Order: sequence, then structure tokens, then C-alpha cells
Amino acid sequence: MSTAAPEFTARADLIDAAGAWLTYLATERQLAEKTREAYTRDLKYFLRFLAHYRGQPSSLEDMAKLTPRDFRAFLAARRETGVSSRSLARTLSALRMFFRFLDRRKILKNDAILAVQTPKIPHGVPKPLSVAAAVSLTRDAGPGEAAGAPEWVIARDSAVLTLLYGSGLRISEALGLARNDRQRRPIAAGIIE
Repeated sequence: MSTAAPEFTARADLIDAAGAWLTYLATERQLAEKTREAYTRDLKYFLRFLAHYRGQPSSLEDMAKLTPRDFRAFLAARRETGVSSRSLARTLSALRMFFRFLDRRKILKNDAILAVQTPKIPHGVPKPLSVAAAVSLTRDAGPGEAAGAPEWVIARDSAVLTLLYGSGLRISEALGLARNDRQRRPIAAGIIE
């Protein structure tokens, strides 16, 4: 865990509150170091923006008076620098967490950030394998074959991959199947499996 205190562009009371929040993230929430670093950067950008936007470093009193328009102006300024929607969503999440922390610790209350919508993040749709790639994948059942795995392991892996490809199941759904989950359905009129 990084022990160096970050330099925030803010008044002393806000810097102290930000430090307490970062300690909370590390000790109570036990967030990963990279997540804490990203949240720290997000808060630094926000406080630097506020100092420029308002003409002076902000205090806790200033933070209590922020409006949804202030938060939107910050997000718009970040967008102009080329920040992606995904990063903006994380930034907004970090700021919401910071304001929630301040509220729970009875430091200040400002729900204006809740009025700001999270940027839309385009959903990436998985691209299906071609038939040739799927056949190749199920035929060469993966690393088990190269590692000299028993034949039954290779057959199992091939069956699972065929099931995933053929049915569109998620891996967790396929691995959660049991023999009793199988439904008996008519194969043809009047014939039962």
C-alpha cells in the first residue's frame, strides 16, 4: 500500500477529509491498490477542476454547496480531454463514494451528485466463433491435451466446449448442470427419450 499522502488542490479541512476517505478505502473497504490509485486520481482531478472553476481551492463548506451543474461541468471538462465514458463512470462512482463517506461520518451532506446521470457505457457484444474455429476448439480440447491429461479429461473439456458453443450457455451455467436437470422431451411425435 502506498503511504505517500497525495497532494490535493484544496483547503486544509477538505484535504483532511480526503485523507480520511483514502484511509477508509484502504483499511475498512480494503479496495485493491490500483482501485485506490484511480479513485485518488479522480478526486485530485475533481478538486483541481473546482479550484480552477471557482478561482480558489475548495473547502468542506464549498463542497456542501455544489450543485448538479458543478458536477456536470466537471464531467464535461473531463470529456473534452478525451476521457472515455467508462473512466467518467468510474470517476462519478468515486465521487459518489466520497460524498457518501462524508455524509456517513457527519462531515457534510450534499446529495447533488445523485442527480447526475452516469455516462452511457456501450456494451460490448461477444463475437461468435466461426464454425471452423469452433470445430477446431472442440477437437483440440485445449491445454489439457498438450499437458498429457488423461483421455477422459480431454473428452470432458471437449464436451463442455461443445455444449457452450452449441447452446449459448455461460460457463457458470454449464458447470452448474446436473444429470437431474435434463428434461425429457419428445424427439418425434409419440416417442420419448
